[in-house]
Amino acid sequence: MMTSDANNSQHGIMKTKYQSARANLLLMIILTAVNIVFLFTNAEYMLLFSATVPYFAVVVGMATQIDVMIAVSVCFAVAILLIYFLCWFMSKRHFGWMIGALVMFAIDTVSMVLMYLAAGEFSGVLDVVIHVWVLYYLIIGVKSGKQLKDAPEEEKEPIEVKDYITYDELEAEGEVETDNVTIRNSQPICRAEEDVKHRVLLEADSLGYHICYRRVKRMNQLIINGWVYAQVEMLVEPPHTLQTVIDGHLVEAGMDETPRSFIKVDGELIAKKFRLI
Repeated sequence: MMTSDANNSQHGIMKTKYQSARANLLLMIILTAVNIVFLFTNAEYMLLFSATVPYFAVVVGMATQIDVMIAVSVCFAVAILLIYFLCWFMSKRHFGWMIGALVMFAIDTVSMVLMYLAAGEFSGVLDVVIHVWVLYYLIIGVKSGKQLKDAPEEEKEPIEVKDYITYDELEAEGEVETDNVTIRNSQPICRAEEDVKHRVLLEADSLGYHICYRRVKRMNQLIINGWVYAQVEMLVEPPHTLQTVIDGHLVEAGMDETPRSFIKVDGELIAKKFRLI
């Protein structure tokens, strides 16, 4: 018999997979739009994590060198991207829109393969692999979305906590109440290495703290005043939150499903930044 904790854990895994599929869908939309912009700037490269049909439509339109045909091709490409975007936006409420995105991208993949075969061009293997990668995430997204929809609502047992009112009142106790869970002051994990290769995702200053959210290899870290307080290792970044409590203040950093990086202090958003990768 599956326990309530196991059910909640499984629910969290399905939700993470679904959010990851939505993030990959949005990234594909953005990179496709960037590729089309590259066409008009005569850039000699393109990003592979993108849709082929809208991009190729603009290529064909520009090849005619006829203004009307170029305008029509751009409108066609924009219309497809808008449909993709609508699927991404609405999929937050219903997984059925993820099915629409999956069908569209499956058609895009088949069209791309047929174009390569018709041209006798076999150098686009990497493009095919990337398309299969996106399809995989969309399929997982549809499957996870259906499981989330069909999953029964679990009744959560109330957790007894102290009747705290404000963060200032917690300072002496060193505790913070969040989501019905009392969290005590956290201890730093280690000193943050400054000479290691890393990428700062977001940073901010608040209440005398310098808060840094960064990625080191496969590790995302929450650093406060040069000390690592929370970290998580992951190859692909799904939406996540790192949190710690310092001097009675709850500090959070992570990436939401938009996707964007964020930093919060005592539940208040103090910094945010949109992310492409």
